[in-house]
Amino acid sequence: MAPPPPNSVDGSFFGNTSCPTYRRGSLTTSLMAVPMHYSHSHSHNNHNHNHNHSKTQTHRQPSASLISRLRQPFFRSDKRWRWWHALAALLVFLGLVELVALMTGWALLQDDIQPGRIAVRQYPAMSYRHLNTSAPINLSSDTVVFHITEEFGLANTGSLGAAVTALAAAQQKSGLAQVSVVMPFYSFLKNKYTLKRSADLIIDIRDKDNRPVPIEFRVWKTEHVFATSPNATSTTSIPLYLIGPGNRPPFSQAFRAKNALHINSPQKGLPREWRDQYFGKAAAAFVAHRTSAMDEVSLFAPMETVARVDVVHLHGATTAYAAKHMRDRRDTNQLGPKPPVFVYTLHEYNRELQHAHSINSVQKFLDDPALFVNARTSNQNKAFLQRARQVIESQSYTHNQRVFLSGLAVASADMVTVASQSMASDMVQGILDVPMKEMMMDSLLLKAQNRRFFGVSHGINFDNVSPFTHPKLIQRGLSFPNHALNLIQQQSVPARQTAPTQRSQWTLGASPNDFVSTSKDRAKRFLVRRKLLSEEDSKRPMVLFTGTFHYSNGAASFEEAAIYFQKYNMRLVLLGQPGDYPFEKLEALQAKYPETVLILATPKEYRQWSVLCRAAADVLFVPGHPGTSLSAIEGMLYGASVLSTGSGSLRDILIDRPVWKEEQNQENEFKRDIRIMRNKETKIPTVASLEHFNAYLFDDKTKTSLEKAIFDLSNDLAKTTESKALREEYCLRMIHSAMALDWERPQGPMEEYMQVYEVALLDRKLPSLTQHVVEEEEFVLNRLMLQDQQL
Repeated sequence: MAPPPPNSVDGSFFGNTSCPTYRRGSLTTSLMAVPMHYSHSHSHNNHNHNHNHSKTQTHRQPSASLISRLRQPFFRSDKRWRWWHALAALLVFLGLVELVALMTGWALLQDDIQPGRIAVRQYPAMSYRHLNTSAPINLSSDTVVFHITEEFGLANTGSLGAAVTALAAAQQKSGLAQVSVVMPFYSFLKNKYTLKRSADLIIDIRDKDNRPVPIEFRVWKTEHVFATSPNATSTTSIPLYLIGPGNRPPFSQAFRAKNALHINSPQKGLPREWRDQYFGKAAAAFVAHRTSAMDEVSLFAPMETVARVDVVHLHGATTAYAAKHMRDRRDTNQLGPKPPVFVYTLHEYNRELQHAHSINSVQKFLDDPALFVNARTSNQNKAFLQRARQVIESQSYTHNQRVFLSGLAVASADMVTVASQSMASDMVQGILDVPMKEMMMDSLLLKAQNRRFFGVSHGINFDNVSPFTHPKLIQRGLSFPNHALNLIQQQSVPARQTAPTQRSQWTLGASPNDFVSTSKDRAKRFLVRRKLLSEEDSKRPMVLFTGTFHYSNGAASFEEAAIYFQKYNMRLVLLGQPGDYPFEKLEALQAKYPETVLILATPKEYRQWSVLCRAAADVLFVPGHPGTSLSAIEGMLYGASVLSTGSGSLRDILIDRPVWKEEQNQENEFKRDIRIMRNKETKIPTVASLEHFNAYLFDDKTKTSLEKAIFDLSNDLAKTTESKALREEYCLRMIHSAMALDWERPQGPMEEYMQVYEVALLDRKLPSLTQHVVEEEEFVLNRLMLQDQQL
């Protein structure tokens, strides 16, 4: 038999009879096309034949490396990636990314509410009629008032929390009402108070299939303690009820915050709208529990039914839907025989009117009244939601699938107030162009027509911000002297007086330590030592802005103002928190004017420098149209005048500089009426002044108005700096202007709010007589049963 072909290989080399192939370039060779079987004799002859030709045909026998390569399914060259392979993989990857992005964007687009246009409407002008502040307050001293707010006490980030804290403290100290506060249980408050359980309650929240799911939550009770006066050692307290998170996710994540500055930060898995809605509904459930609960009534109390809550005062747009929940409960007789009245206060109108929730978020927290009586089928539940959505969409406070909460609260509350008397008058008369006013003006004008809308100009609480008692200033030896405080308390001239007829008498101290200006110079030098300011800054006026960098707060005017501050050699310090104004523009402004502009925008910087910067500032810059006047009042409290537009609530507290008189061939100067007299023996100066202004106002719509106000300010500061007595009179006048705005002043904001409660209670709506008698009898029977059990 002939030997095997030269290109064939015996299958015994591979241990099997399969036919492996290999690829080199474009050629494929079959190593064993046909399996070969030899007999013993033929194999012996073949062995001899291969042995004879081993030297001449060694290339026909495969090497060990070739065998290992042949045993692999592919050669090494098959695993090598070419450039077209990488390009194809990249195109596939980019295609998948684009597909995912397209699907995600489409889903978000379906859920997003597109901005819509609101037709501008003209409303009839009405005359504003304020409360009769001279009338005595006839409100009963046992009136129970509940304040519902998301900021209070230690959980305070701005003007809303400061106002609610000051109002509740003033009401409690006055003894005109029994005050309590309801707020969220932020996680950082655990170590701040001694807590005890008050109630375990349940509310229904709809799942993704719109089925009501019970959510359990706990209400904790504690006492918020405060001093009766800045220098007093006695204290009093306010009952504080804390609404805890739910027992089901995502509401179990509610109200988590490391500190007060993070209470408005987004929480993972829990949208802000759901958090606000959850708190509003839980607070309404707690109020309903308080109006009908039996567990906290003493057995020795009178047998007659006493209302647990008389007035519910809601603060801010975030609590607006609580008014709607409580109104629905009151309409269905679920708030006891004497249901409370509801008062809603707009604190920052320019921001709160724009606060809105989507209808989908609102619908998630709706309650069907029939669910409290009978179980509902899924079809009946779906029909209720459809009807409820139609009702919500038809309301004047709903637009473009969004519910504007301030408009909802105005329509649901019995009384409405705004944090400025001038602002309330302008809103009713049509002078103030309020953003998104169309969402509430119908209900607001109706309440104004019925005298259920008033403006209450807020004041200031000196317990925690006084420069005379602030702990941070005392520790550093920078607190204002008590001699100056005594001088201010002796003054009887009202801060708001257009034509004063009596001079203010300021008998200055004999020692430099008795001067407010000395404390302010020390505070400025302290900032220089800490490298916050330069040596040159200690010799020039310091202008301070405090607040959030919002367009509504005038952040867009910083660039123009920086030009004039540099021109007139002033230092501008921007102390605040980032807002809707691009922070990159502020950083670019600081880079452009490094010797004029200083930005302090981190939470750490705000905590560290806010009080010290106020103590060192000569001027407080309040541009734009802020919703509240708190920052301006605090600036005056630290001896600084105010550079501002004077709009909105600022009209109630700011008095512009005197009119400048043009004189030929001379610079403009104040027509001042200040006299300085010195004691012949002690040489102590006494300053008698008729001046009472505290601000330099400008019109942000007039091109040269801001520069002229800064020029007037610079000229006045230069003249007062020349005389230590004039500068001290300047600082004392500013502090006196602020302290005359105390919450507890006669006919002040605290008394005005008590009059608002009194007017609201006059229209208190009671349930039907039958229902009232039945509930009262049940109450008495339950009390008797409890007494029997105790005996």
